[in-house]
Amino acid sequence: MWEEFELWAETYRKPFIQRSTYIKYERTTEMLKDHFDNEGSDLVKRIDLQRFFNELSAKYGHRTIKTIYHNVAAFYQSLVDDGAIDRNPMNNIRFTGVEKEKKRKYLEVEDVKKLVASLDLDDQRDLMIYVALKTGMRFAEVLGVTPDDLIDHDGSYLLSINKTLDYKYTKQFKSTKTKTSVRDISIDKEVFDCLVSLAHKKGIGPDESIFGVEYPAELNRLLLLKCKSIGADPISFHGLRHTHCSLLLRDGIPIISVSKRLGHSDTTVTQKIYTHLMAEQEEEDNVSIVKLLEAI
Repeated sequence: MWEEFELWAETYRKPFIQRSTYIKYERTTEMLKDHFDNEGSDLVKRIDLQRFFNELSAKYGHRTIKTIYHNVAAFYQSLVDDGAIDRNPMNNIRFTGVEKEKKRKYLEVEDVKKLVASLDLDDQRDLMIYVALKTGMRFAEVLGVTPDDLIDHDGSYLLSINKTLDYKYTKQFKSTKTKTSVRDISIDKEVFDCLVSLAHKKGIGPDESIFGVEYPAELNRLLLLKCKSIGADPISFHGLRHTHCSLLLRDGIPIISVSKRLGHSDTTVTQKIYTHLMAEQEEEDNVSIVKLLEAI
């Protein structure tokens, strides 16, 4: 079965998606290979699939299993469409997942101030942290910034986010995660000047990456040490994006503006990702509402 799935994924998915997304199909292939070995899809029954997902539910988180479920379901639906089987055996397959301890993925305001104070903006990696914190950009988007992307519009500073850097494979520029990820965002003068200064110091050309090739693991290790030094719970580099969002939402910036700044397709994406932040804000708002009513 796994060989059939692998061939299907290579044919119907690989040519049309990014390498980082296709890795999920490769992982699904490995999972199927470990469980079903050389059994053909015509020999795998619905009860076998349910047992497979029962095993996954005891080992992995719900989100991971959900991805595998959708991949396998799409494969079987293709067999239905081709007339190879009458119905999709994945229909009504159930799964749960191991409940993982939820860790805070963002820094509180006071910890943000301490982190910023600990940064040396003349150091490239420290500056990457600062830029991500101030812009909410994804890691590959930060690497994709070139001098040409920095716009001084009569004292108003903009950063054009129009590409990313494929640090994993080609080490070349590529398109953003989605079409809506292409955006111009406002930045402050310090961020603008620091980026211009680094580009000048490194002799970077107008269309070359200011930061060059860096890797998330290195930045994550650096952040771990910095969080430890300021007494904050550790976050990843991507946690800087979450922190940026939380700062904006807590300060009352409308969610539609936050959504556009982050490059989400619409506000529902922002709401889905930052539900926990919205809930915390709602609790704070409720306290404010009660105090307002009591003062009437």
